[in-house]
Amino acid sequence: MNSFFQVSSAAAISRGVLRANPARSVTRCVVPEDRASFQRIIKWACALSEEEVEERLKYLRGHFGGRGNTMNAAWKRSYSQVALHAENGSGLPEQRKLYIGSLFSQEFPTESGGLLNPGLCVHADQSRLTAGSTRFLLVVDGLGGDRTSSMIFREAVIDSDYHIHLHGSGCRPNGAEPVTNAVMSRGLIFRQLHDLGFDNAWTRGLMQSLRDEFTRADLESAMGTASGATRTFSNDSKASMKCLRWLAGANYEIEFDPLSDLSDRVLLPLGVAGAGGLHKGCFTLLTAADGDQPVYLAACTSCNGYRDLPLLLESRDLVNFKVSLLSGGASRSHGMAIFPQRFAGRHAAICGRSDDSLYLMYSKNPGIWETAFPVKSPEEPWEALGIQPCGAPMATVAGWLVLYRACGEMGREAIGAMLLHRDDPSKILGALKQPLMESPSSSAANALSVALQSYGALIHRERLLVAYTVQGREIEIAQFELDSLLSMLVESEVQ
Repeated sequence: MNSFFQVSSAAAISRGVLRANPARSVTRCVVPEDRASFQRIIKWACALSEEEVEERLKYLRGHFGGRGNTMNAAWKRSYSQVALHAENGSGLPEQRKLYIGSLFSQEFPTESGGLLNPGLCVHADQSRLTAGSTRFLLVVDGLGGDRTSSMIFREAVIDSDYHIHLHGSGCRPNGAEPVTNAVMSRGLIFRQLHDLGFDNAWTRGLMQSLRDEFTRADLESAMGTASGATRTFSNDSKASMKCLRWLAGANYEIEFDPLSDLSDRVLLPLGVAGAGGLHKGCFTLLTAADGDQPVYLAACTSCNGYRDLPLLLESRDLVNFKVSLLSGGASRSHGMAIFPQRFAGRHAAICGRSDDSLYLMYSKNPGIWETAFPVKSPEEPWEALGIQPCGAPMATVAGWLVLYRACGEMGREAIGAMLLHRDDPSKILGALKQPLMESPSSSAANALSVALQSYGALIHRERLLVAYTVQGREIEIAQFELDSLLSMLVESEVQ
């Protein structure tokens, strides 16, 4: 039996599914938070002669090994994020726009610091597969050299003999372009203003002047009009304008080249609101309702340099992603795992809270979570320090299978499992008394460093697949016999 499997030995372990590649890199936009520095750089670039601009671009293209088309796209992407702050930005020559974009761009090695927090999610497209195979996503946090994290996608297939095949080379990573005309919801933005303490007369008046859905340009225009129309709330308006620009930077849409390989896509947050990176994405494929397409939902975490921010990712095709800041009193939880189906028209999710227990949440809107109800508290020694969800609930014939990360004596990490009622997930049908997986003790000879922070498991035929990281450099997937696990859960006694 493997040293970190405590309940039952794995039926198989797929080793070396994915290894960190320090050479992989993408070009990202880096924006100074200080607005004065931001505008000084743009002013300096606009003062250069056309000849100087051409000379610098020629030098940069040569320095990056002739990656002209790739760099042009990256510089355009960066310029689009700073265009609102450039004087007469729409009237600038194309080459100067590219150069301004280069000033706010940076080569970012996506995996030089390792791979963390792997998760598995079933793919919406199960066509063109041999009998008994399942296509799935492997989503991993790539850690850059400056500790900034990105979200890496790899496409894989597991066949009828439980062999895993990773598709695509992943050797040409590319980032996503911002959608310039993306719309924001007035109700959602105002709710976020309320949560942040900016519900005042000035913001209420501004929100009323906007349509139910509006663009970033609409918001800038409305703020300019509102700030010039009143002096009564000048102090509030200055702080509110700063907060609104920040919120606009945290609610956006991005899209990849639809012709790009899924295994080449790297998701990085935009702007200052996500300066610290994007990580801990817990993906689920929400089943279709009323003829709609299934949609991928993922609760994840971004960092603005000061604190973690809970975000929701939404995508129907893994090409276009809508990113929004989660709202509501229960949204700032310790991880969130969304169920792959609705209950009486409501979304449901499992989350961790400050008391180190697991909670159940319901909401009609996956971006707003108001209340949470306790489901399970730490009971066993190996979960005494706290428990958090580590993947979306999975439907089985016996109920909802939920995995959770636990921490116990001597700080050892473990993964536990519980079974919830199919129609009423607030009811626990069973929970393991011993961990499904547990990290080896540090004193064990030649023990591998195993980070048991999985963010999504998968059921394929008669097995449960759980991904984990070894020494922060390599992803392995353990396979467990599902019937044996469910039998132990059904037979377990819930106190």
